[in-house]
Amino acid sequence: MSQLELRFGSPHHGWLQVELADRERSVLLDVSDVPGDSLAMLAVAALDLVAGRREARVVWFLEPSEATWNFQREGDQVAVRATTSGAASVLLEGGTAEELALVIWRALRRLESDPAWSAVSTGRVWSHPFPHREVAQLGAVLGRASAPQRS
Repeated sequence: MSQLELRFGSPHHGWLQVELADRERSVLLDVSDVPGDSLAMLAVAALDLVAGRREARVVWFLEPSEATWNFQREGDQVAVRATTSGAASVLLEGGTAEELALVIWRALRRLESDPAWSAVSTGRVWSHPFPHREVAQLGAVLGRASAPQRS
């Protein structure tokens, strides 16, 4: 079973706190929604790993720098190397591709239920729509039921 944990804060004005941790190390980021859609990248990376790809990557935008999470299959295990521009990289134990994908799916499902996504306000929550389709696909591949998705 994966010892990896993934937690998201609540999105607010285009920013989101993301924390990835194993038993010994933790990476905490305050990420921006521009210029790309890192949440969709994360769901697609998990789908790629479960489909058997040896590598996958997510770019988190920190304005002006970036952080990357590189997922690398090593035998039946997947390691996660988190690297921030100008900082040393951190290697985290991920578990099997399916275990890691389940951690990602659960965290994205929790984030999906955050009231910020449905709040009506003048402030922008996130520039991109939540990746409902990709998260639902990931749940289906993992054999997890998910609620009907919004359009």
